[in-house]
Amino acid sequence: MVPGIRLPDTQAGDQKRVFTPDQAKAAGATDLVVGRPISEADSPKRALEQFLERLG
Repeated sequence: MVPGIRLPDTQAGDQKRVFTPDQAKAAGATDLVVGRPISEADSPKRALEQFLERLG
């Protein structure tokens, strides 16, 4: 499990360490924890789509 997943153009918030989805995947992560970047987005559906696009 890798928490603190953020898109490159977003703030880290209260996370001390953050990874983009593709950085985490390249480092071998198989499970990503993405909460507030999606749940607090203006358009959660679009935010989810952006994360999924990054994972390819």
